[in-house]
Amino acid sequence: MNIAIITLPLSSNYGGILQAYALQKVLQGMGHQTTTFDTDKTLHINRLTYPVHILARLIFRCIGKWDAPLLYEYALDKEFKEITQYTLPFVYKHIHIRSFRDLNFSEVKEFEYDAFVVGSDQVWRPKMGFGDRIPSAFLDFTSSWSVKRLSYAASFGSEEWEYSPNTTGKCAKLVQKFNGVSVREKNGVTLCRRHFNVDAEHVLDPTLLLQTSDYKQLIAKETGRKRGIMTYILDESEQKQAIIDKARCYLKMDLFKVNGYPYDRSKSMEERIQPPVEEWIQGFIDANFVITDSFHACVFSILFHKPFIVIGNQERGLSRIQSLLDSFDLESRMLLSIDDCSGIIANEIEWENIENRLSELRIKSMEFLSKSLN
Repeated sequence: MNIAIITLPLSSNYGGILQAYALQKVLQGMGHQTTTFDTDKTLHINRLTYPVHILARLIFRCIGKWDAPLLYEYALDKEFKEITQYTLPFVYKHIHIRSFRDLNFSEVKEFEYDAFVVGSDQVWRPKMGFGDRIPSAFLDFTSSWSVKRLSYAASFGSEEWEYSPNTTGKCAKLVQKFNGVSVREKNGVTLCRRHFNVDAEHVLDPTLLLQTSDYKQLIAKETGRKRGIMTYILDESEQKQAIIDKARCYLKMDLFKVNGYPYDRSKSMEERIQPPVEEWIQGFIDANFVITDSFHACVFSILFHKPFIVIGNQERGLSRIQSLLDSFDLESRMLLSIDDCSGIIANEIEWENIENRLSELRIKSMEFLSKSLN
């Protein structure tokens, strides 16, 4: 079967890239051909109207209302290319991509694909990528076609409902046409039933469907060293740094990190460049312990059997991580207060139990994919 995968645009986010890679690999392992839809990374400028924008910016600069570069789009394009210079090569090497100028996918023709799979990551969270084009993530462009449609581990990213009534109505009608609906978080099952009147299945993030050997083969050569505590913090704060310092003192280990600050404009460009995806994976192999506030860093800590602390990240939403931890009886690994730090570190993880549970969930998740596609 020829399958198109619809997910969030791929750039510098390790979790976003690796979930796309994993879903593609799983579907190909089932005997299907896959294409992942992505956004065109080239800069598009309307040469007729652009001089007018420059003139307007000059006027606004004179009255103190424009302090960005006059050629703002070109500056952003240069910045993006620098930040993603090591991550996008991984995407183009390992993921079969079809690029689109925008997210309405209007160039897709009716008989090009036999099936469309939406997922994973926060593809159903409007503010994470699709915005007012969120109906595209519910395959509105296929509404009159005779094709298979399903979601695999699609995420709303939050326990709160973030759709307007009008958008809810549109997406509810579209999702009724799906052959199968699955979501990444347990609360997503409730949201689908409450707002779309559909029954969704709770399945694993696609990154958890692969074995550690699948990720190790992406690395040219393992370092064979242990480096101490790996920190992967998306939103830095004084409180999180205090937790890291306390853990370092307790464990008596060095700290290391393998990520840049791609979205933090207060950092220098050198600091914002995101290291290669392979280097991020290697970090979990090298780590003795992991401290993070990231969903996918929790996933890879579980996969590579690394004891970890996850710091509750209220701004990005706790439901994603809580659902993941609950699936493996690891709720105690989430830290909401620095006072709990030492207790979590001292609490050992029973990895044999984790592997048994992971095997069960993999079977259930793969059965959903097989059933929905067949």
